[in-house]
Amino acid sequence: MKAYIDDERDPAKHLSPADCEGLVWLKEWWEAKNFLRDHANELEEIHFDHYLGDHHHTGGQLFTMVATRKRYKPDRYPLLKRIYLHSSAAEVVEELMCYAPELLESGVEVIARPARRIA
Repeated sequence: MKAYIDDERDPAKHLSPADCEGLVWLKEWWEAKNFLRDHANELEEIHFDHYLGDHHHTGGQLFTMVATRKRYKPDRYPLLKRIYLHSSAAEVVEELMCYAPELLESGVEVIARPARRIA
């Protein structure tokens, strides 16, 4: 199972059809948080956007919830292999990439992917 967390970007316009297969599009922060918690054992891939149309809650916070040593445990997300970070704010993605080495040690690749549109 794959999760795509973004309030605006339609994954079908930014990912290939193969990348969209098995993907659940989550547009709101609380919906995404609950989904990440409820489906932790099934998630193989998560796409995070930072800005979710809410000044108090961000995709970066959700990513940090998954990524931090305090909360990230390989057995909590046993199938997770890839996390994609995309945002119109490159500096935010760069800042969040600080968790990449720790996650990679746990077998999870973190990929900074610019928000782009598939023609």
